[in-house]
Amino acid sequence: MQRPPRLPRASLFGEGVGWQVVWVGGLLGLVALGVGMWYYDPVTSAQGTWRTMMFTVLAFSQMGQALASRSSQALRFSPALIGMVLLTFALQLLVLYVPFLDDFFGVVPLSVTELLVCLMLASIVFAAIEVERRLRHRLHPSSAAS
Repeated sequence: MQRPPRLPRASLFGEGVGWQVVWVGGLLGLVALGVGMWYYDPVTSAQGTWRTMMFTVLAFSQMGQALASRSSQALRFSPALIGMVLLTFALQLLVLYVPFLDDFFGVVPLSVTELLVCLMLASIVFAAIEVERRLRHRLHPSSAAS
């Protein structure tokens, strides 16, 4: 609310948004493919752990991206955003651990260790966006609110 509104004809991908879409999307893809390659085992690939790990990393990464992409500079989150992230987290756990849901989504239950690996890898996205935000703020203090 401290910035003037965008011009009606301004591009949706202007002011660095296009670049952020590209690099965050690339990072999400690299992290998900990396976990898939790490956990892929051609002998046991039928069990689907690697696909479940990729799916879970993507879901958790999207939650991290939502938290990091809020518009305020300070590390504050709205109660609605926290509620949505917690709901999404709970739904992801339901998909992983409720038998008819994991069958429907084609996933397998993950061990606690595998779930923690997914959370740690997904936190890379949150951390990277926060680092980029701080660097952008130092280089361009006038764009601090974005």
